[in-house]
Amino acid sequence: LDVAGRHVARLGERLLGVGDHEIVWNGRDRDGTTVPSGVYWLKTEDGRVSTGLRVVVVR
Repeated sequence: LDVAGRHVARLGERLLGVGDHEIVWNGRDRDGTTVPSGVYWLKTEDGRVSTGLRVVVVR
C-alpha cells in the first residue's frame, strides 16, 4: 500500500511454514512500473494476526 492506501503490488499468496522467511519486492507496482520514492506499507497476515511494516523507497 502507498501512503494514500492504494494497493501497489501483491508479493505472493502462499502458505509459509513456521520460521523466518524473506520476501523480496523489486520496487515495481502491479503493472511493472517502478514506484517513485515514498513510504509504502507491507502487510502480512496468517489468518489470525495481521502485521504491518513500513518500507521507505529512495530513488
